[in-house]
Amino acid sequence: SFRRAQATRLSAAALNIAPGQPIFIIRARLRLQGKPVILDDIRLPARLFPDLNEHIFSQRDTTVYGMFQARYGITVARTTEVLSAELADRHTCLALDLQPPAPVLKVIRTAYAHKDLPVDWRVRYVSTKRHHYLSMLGKF
Repeated sequence: SFRRAQATRLSAAALNIAPGQPIFIIRARLRLQGKPVILDDIRLPARLFPDLNEHIFSQRDTTVYGMFQARYGITVARTTEVLSAELADRHTCLALDLQPPAPVLKVIRTAYAHKDLPVDWRVRYVSTKRHHYLSMLGKF
């Protein structure tokens, strides 16, 4: 799902904007080998992505960060992640095709462009039922 909203105190703090500023809220489910593995709740500051809409987001031919670069000239330079294990709520279990109560990996990530500009804040739920979570950040 994709919608425009106002930043809450929590999302505003993470994105370094004032509460009430316009943001995009995107809920995306990623699949591997046809099975749902990741549920993302993404927050983006609307001022950085002025023409973004559900069609542009869902029809992109690259990763989210690749779209940031190609369409908006925004390069993600680094990310920070906080990981924890928790039991998924009913909605997350349904989205990830899990039987409750099911353990998931919760990842809270902030992505930054140059000069430490926050461009993406997300809460990600990862099913480790069939896959592991691998994080490779930076240049290799």
